[in-house]
Amino acid sequence: PREELIRSVLEPSNRILGEFHMTIIETADGKVLQGLVKSDTPEAFELIDAEGKVHKFAPKDIESKIKSNLSLMPNGLKDGMTVEEFADIIAFLEGLKQQPK
Repeated sequence: PREELIRSVLEPSNRILGEFHMTIIETADGKVLQGLVKSDTPEAFELIDAEGKVHKFAPKDIESKIKSNLSLMPNGLKDGMTVEEFADIIAFLEGLKQQPK
């Protein structure tokens, strides 16, 4: 519903669906990355960052993996928008809903 879309943009970390929880990993060489888990198998772990880049690791190369309660969508998106721009974003998001077949 429209109200839920508005709330999700205003408070992105309020309710996050399971597959959209951000994961933070630290690699064995000390690199820290955050993003969405694309795949997690015994052979490989793949993480998609905020820019859409896929990072692939062997599980043995991951030192730690933490599920975050924060959304990848940043807080404050509305701060630089006019009311009309915000309404346009919500209308655009509504248009992305799949139409029934």
